Amino acid sequence: MPNTPHANSIERLTAIWQRVLQRPDVTPSSNFFDLGGDPQKVYQLIDEIVRIFGRPVPVLRLCQAPTITELAKFLETAEPPPIPPVMQLMGGIGRPPVFIMHGLGGSVLEFMQLVRLVDVPNPFYGFQAKGADGSEEPLDRVEDMAQYHLEALRHVQPQGPYFLLGFSLGGLVVYEMARQLDSNGERVSLLVLIESYPDLTRVSLRQRLRVRARVAKYHANSMLRMPFPKAISYLIHPDERQRCDSSQCKEKNGVAPPELSAIAPGMPRVREAALLALQRYQPPLYGGPVKFVKAATSLYFPDNPRAFWAPLVDRFDEETVPGDHLGILNVHFAELATVLSRYLRAADAIQ
Repeated sequence: MPNTPHANSIERLTAIWQRVLQRPDVTPSSNFFDLGGDPQKVYQLIDEIVRIFGRPVPVLRLCQAPTITELAKFLETAEPPPIPPVMQLMGGIGRPPVFIMHGLGGSVLEFMQLVRLVDVPNPFYGFQAKGADGSEEPLDRVEDMAQYHLEALRHVQPQGPYFLLGFSLGGLVVYEMARQLDSNGERVSLLVLIESYPDLTRVSLRQRLRVRARVAKYHANSMLRMPFPKAISYLIHPDERQRCDSSQCKEKNGVAPPELSAIAPGMPRVREAALLALQRYQPPLYGGPVKFVKAATSLYFPDNPRAFWAPLVDRFDEETVPGDHLGILNVHFAELATVLSRYLRAADAIQ
């Protein structure tokens, strides 16, 4: 990889950033996300880069290279380096780093807005799934994911205390990481599961029935608002329901869910492996405390996480934030950041 990108690449990227961000104060060392880059602007930026440079840029490359200088180096490299298993999302100093794990088929991009609102001096690192860039086989067991990410974690922080956060499936992975660290006598000072549930086959029959009744009611209400032919299509074809859900997501959040391959080439396979890992994993006992952040609106997940998690852990504390499963990250991230700030300040205070 060249040490210094060509001035022409810097100039073209600067002009793109100024248009997308609508800011004149862009420098080669400016961080796209620090200047207000959100998921919607990310995809606008990528589209502009593809149009002008004629080269596809997976979203994760922007997370890996968030400045103009770094991104220009990537664009001038025939064979870019692999996507690392852990990326720094936010700098910090003087406190232990915070590690956060993305959800099913997601990426560190979903945390870029959140971490900038967490009011603590700790640096933030995001874990990224193995195989996201298509260069390696993805992992299909939560236990293996935990071991893989523990190796990356120790390169950043060889010894505890550790602060671990996980969203959705990522919560299961950091739970397993915490369990393995604890079994080795290493200290986990904070473990936060954000809307993290096991596969429905792992919860009680009562919980499963309540979820299915809620989902059935949701779809019935959706059909009542549709013209009759569309309602019949919605009932018969699961893919039609999925398209409708995606449309509603766009209406709520302002951003349509991207194609997984746009995030990184290997992401479709990563998601398939992650689904298999979710189905296989039965969370074992863990000897430490867990903090659980629950979305106020629940559809596809149990409405009582305490019933499942409390018997497995030393202590279970639960808190609710506005939004649904996805909305707590891409709509109500400020409220979530407030809760995480409080957790981290309390954990810092007892170090």
